Amino acid sequence: KENGGISSARNAGLQQASGDYIQFLDSDDTLHREKFAKSLAGAKKYPLILSQFTIYKNKTHFPGYNRIEKDFATFENIVFGWNLKFTIPIHCALISRKLLEGFTFDTSLSINEDWLMWMYITRNNPEVLLIDEPLAHYRKEDDKKSLSSDPYKVLRQRTSLLPILKKLYGDELHDRLAYHMIDVHMTQLSQLKHEFNKATGGKVVSGYLALKRYYYTLFQKKN
Repeated sequence: KENGGISSARNAGLQQASGDYIQFLDSDDTLHREKFAKSLAGAKKYPLILSQFTIYKNKTHFPGYNRIEKDFATFENIVFGWNLKFTIPIHCALISRKLLEGFTFDTSLSINEDWLMWMYITRNNPEVLLIDEPLAHYRKEDDKKSLSSDPYKVLRQRTSLLPILKKLYGDELHDRLAYHMIDVHMTQLSQLKHEFNKATGGKVVSGYLALKRYYYTLFQKKN
């Protein structure tokens, strides 16, 4: 297949898949050799099986940037907690093919396409099994910056999905998420401003104020 990006590759894989479960794996990440055996060891077959993960950096495994909890994988938590409280690397999951029926990755997106997938597969809150062992390994290079290190980038990337979410899930979810994002980020930035003021003797943090104006202007436009 001609290289069309990560979403295109995943869609091609979904079209060819014939087994009961789907395992996604990006080219630079790895899985523990016993991930499948441990995930499917029990007599009961769960539609969604998660494991913990490590960060693989400079030939060393480090703990993941957040521990995965079983209740992360509910629709409500995926919608309102994603990128704010946690994320789940896609290869941590072993997913029943039935959960993914009718789903395709949006090839127009370069980021957060997996967030839409998590919403889709948890929309009916499937039963989840958590394997509390690191069976997935996420490779991170030294020059990769954390998404949360740039508040403007976080805002732009999350708000770019709002029209898509409105189309998929309706006005109510769209509006709840939009104002939740404002509330959470304003609280975070207010706390940051307070810390800066303590450190600088009360000087104005212009970046904080600019971002606050940007938030309210952005979400007022839709009204």
